[in-house]
Amino acid sequence: MRDELITAGPGQLVFAPRGVPHTYANLSGAPARQLIVCTPAGFERYFARMAAERQGVEPPEWALQPIPEVTTIGPPITAQPPS
Repeated sequence: MRDELITAGPGQLVFAPRGVPHTYANLSGAPARQLIVCTPAGFERYFARMAAERQGVEPPEWALQPIPEVTTIGPPITAQPPS
């Protein structure tokens, strides 16, 4: 498997297949919105927990149910320094 960086802009779609390590980041410095579709259901709880943690509040009750396994395999994506 090779490392690949995919840059997507407004209106574009990126597919991350199951079993392939992946992540995403907004490196633009500007606010961004995204629509994430996860199957099977349950992974939305992971995002709800992350959002609650960043806001310093308790996650909603439904987000405390089990989530699919998440394995962290590397450091966060950061902006590339100018060359």
